[in-house]
Amino acid sequence: MDYKNLHITQQKIIKLLCERETINQVDIAGEIKASLPTVITNVKELVQEGLLEIGGVGDSRGGRKPVIVNLKPNSKYTIGIDFLVDTVKVMMFNFKMEEIAVEEITTSRFLNFDEVMEKLIHIIKDMLLANNITIPNLLGIGISIPGIVNEDVKNIEVAPNLHIADTHFQKYNEILGCPVYFENEANAAAYAEWQIGAAKGCSNVLYLSIMKGVGGGIIMNNRLYHGSCYKAGEIGHIVIKPEGRKCTCGELGCLNEYISIDSILNEYNKKSKKKINSIEEFMYYKEREQETAIEIWEEYIEDFAFTLKNLLVTIDPEITVIGGEIAHFSPTLIPEILKRFAQSKSNVFNKENKIITSKLLEDASITGVALFLRNDYISNY
Repeated sequence: MDYKNLHITQQKIIKLLCERETINQVDIAGEIKASLPTVITNVKELVQEGLLEIGGVGDSRGGRKPVIVNLKPNSKYTIGIDFLVDTVKVMMFNFKMEEIAVEEITTSRFLNFDEVMEKLIHIIKDMLLANNITIPNLLGIGISIPGIVNEDVKNIEVAPNLHIADTHFQKYNEILGCPVYFENEANAAAYAEWQIGAAKGCSNVLYLSIMKGVGGGIIMNNRLYHGSCYKAGEIGHIVIKPEGRKCTCGELGCLNEYISIDSILNEYNKKSKKKINSIEEFMYYKEREQETAIEIWEEYIEDFAFTLKNLLVTIDPEITVIGGEIAHFSPTLIPEILKRFAQSKSNVFNKENKIITSKLLEDASITGVALFLRNDYISNY
């Protein structure tokens, strides 16, 4: 028996069911271009392995009624962890990427990474126990970090907003007894939006994460692009105003200090007698045409449009996805950016660039790291 081809066929079947959720064996044969007996044999094996389940029979097309096949949702699990500036979120997903459980803890910006990881390990163990899940059924734990993550040498080189640097994470594989995958938060979000979100079906994607800091993820020719030193997409540290505001990285004038959520709040609190703590409060005043809020928003849009225009000329994506906290205000943000684009006098810049809102919003990164582990399992099945 050709086991290699058998496994390739099984990969194709599982990938198809990830896309279609439910499909009959006759249609599977047509989609993956295999004979019906081959499909039946492989489906039987996957059912025995516990990855698929039979979901009844479909309507007859002149012969036997076709057997319907589904992914077995609770056959395998992944866990995503998202390190934000002040909180860490843990989310468990089943094989169909449906949320099973979620928990959040508060942290400090000056966190002790090992101490936080120790807390998270306890949370994960409790989560598995509460849902009757054993380690062999856990495909892995994905961890999203707002910083430079070098997967080759298993090291977080720097995460300025978390004040951590040169932190090795190989040891966590041994502690938890399952694969642990670390990824930059914007890269993880870009991957999720490309695979199952707003950019699904596109080959070249630019993802912008606008939260307390600014990040970017790039899908290039159907691959997540990391760059030669895992620093691709670190757009928050592009200098747009030399001698400007000081960034957490130590440089002056970084984009982080001009189009992040924190930059809006900081500027408003400097210029207004009213003190605010959230982007929602800022937008409340902006929508009521408060002079200070309008002034800050106009500057924000100018800086955002200027930066995005340069990124689009450099990368030339099919689509740009706006994600993070600012995505909730895309109906206001995107038209104003496109208005600035329309005013461009350049005959090189494409004024028709497509900009859309993230589908997964703040859960894009945590979904991305968990989704990567599930897809990696299928690719190596």
